[in-house]
Amino acid sequence: MRKKANRACVLLMALGLGLIGASSGKTKTAAAGTSTVLQDKDCGFSLRYPKEAKLEVQEGCVLKITLPPIPGQDWIREANITLEVSGAKDGEATERPVDEEETIGYLVAGGLKFEKSLIVNTEAGLTHTMVSYTAIGKKHQYHWLGIMTSADPAASGRPLQHWDPARSAQKIFDGFIQGFRPLE
Repeated sequence: MRKKANRACVLLMALGLGLIGASSGKTKTAAAGTSTVLQDKDCGFSLRYPKEAKLEVQEGCVLKITLPPIPGQDWIREANITLEVSGAKDGEATERPVDEEETIGYLVAGGLKFEKSLIVNTEAGLTHTMVSYTAIGKKHQYHWLGIMTSADPAASGRPLQHWDPARSAQKIFDGFIQGFRPLE
């Protein structure tokens, strides 16, 4: 009888702390193959991502994901992508001004058209490539920021002819965002 009471107490504490997900809109489920799905009804999105990725849910509707190493691309030191959802609390999306000169193209994911911009910065033998994606849905604005840090392959004796950090970063982050779906 005492064991049942202890289990019930632990269960109630877990529910109260949101560890089981009953009090929050976030749920994680295993998907077919090598991916997992995170669904966040409060912030208005669903995301399929690699099981090896590390997720960090930050305050509000901010999600930071560290991507797993990419086979055959060991020159990539780190790749992170952050999703920030605004308008999730009050039900209204606010449009951020976007400088047209910075726009490099568009990406359609989850039925939304994301405006894409790119910044590349090199310092101390490392290249930092930032790819930004912004789209406005019916109730939310979704802003992704992907940051890839890579080493110069020439430092390890590799030919430079195939090294294009801007193209590599876009390919990685574009592919990742294809697992995104708005819940509006």
